[in-house]
Amino acid sequence: MSEMDMDDYAKNALKTPTNFGKVFRDLAGSKDCKTLYVIETDDNPRDFSAVPKIYGAYWATSPDPVNQIAVKLWPEFGSATYRDEEDNLDGKETKPGECYASSACLGSGQKFLSLSVRLVRHSAELRNFRTDLVKQIVASRGLSAEGDKGEMIKRAQQAKILPE
Repeated sequence: MSEMDMDDYAKNALKTPTNFGKVFRDLAGSKDCKTLYVIETDDNPRDFSAVPKIYGAYWATSPDPVNQIAVKLWPEFGSATYRDEEDNLDGKETKPGECYASSACLGSGQKFLSLSVRLVRHSAELRNFRTDLVKQIVASRGLSAEGDKGEMIKRAQQAKILPE
């Protein structure tokens, strides 16, 4: 590779979006919605003790609008020029009502990344979220976002904004 190619490679092959872990949107249009989906990434699928990274959280009545967002994220993780072993990046293998799952090798095989949409099944899962993301989720349902993450999760459990 030429020096120019190496510079392009360094800029585009492996990237982390600047807003990673901070994205929150209410796609449901109703404060009564108790269905929270997350977009997760996993760059170490062989380490079963590693917790996938949460890109963002979304209130939605089905996974379909969240799936559309997830499909559009791939360019943020790196140039298509350096991707291979792609699986379902365009989402065409995902049926309506199902959560999206995809994967690819990035940086000419240097890094494996999976990107998926997952339903949050229990309020205790909020412990794995960044504090500022928990604040947004709790505040979106009219609850106080004051205190530490544990206090906010306790309020979320008491208010039953998510399934127990």
